[in-house]
Amino acid sequence: MSLLLFLLLLDLHGRVVDASSGQPIPKATILHPAGHRVFTDAEGRFTVPNLPAGPQRLQLHARGYHQGSLRAGQPSGETRYFDLTPSTANSTFTAYLHQGARLRGRVVDSDGDPIERLQVMLLDHENGRWEFASV
Repeated sequence: MSLLLFLLLLDLHGRVVDASSGQPIPKATILHPAGHRVFTDAEGRFTVPNLPAGPQRLQLHARGYHQGSLRAGQPSGETRYFDLTPSTANSTFTAYLHQGARLRGRVVDSDGDPIERLQVMLLDHENGRWEFASV
């Protein structure tokens, strides 16, 4: 008697939205450690095909937003999970991203010498002009 093993693969349907406004985020990237890479459409919708049921972690990236993640599997501790099973495979899971940005550069004094170990905070951004303060 032979043993037949199979892997149940499911499609994850989701939507990525701005945490403050609830507006969809187009062109967000969803990455799965197995190599899946998909992008959201104009309405923030995406589908990651052929994921195995069980615990998973997907990373979310969108320009102008902090990195986010979705986790699939059973609830555990304080981490928000969704359960990817055959009965929920046609459900749409929503991920909320918070606005933010990454800034790279160096801080210099009036003589152009670098200032080390200085933290910088963005105060305002208006019409392409950025205003910062040291903290």
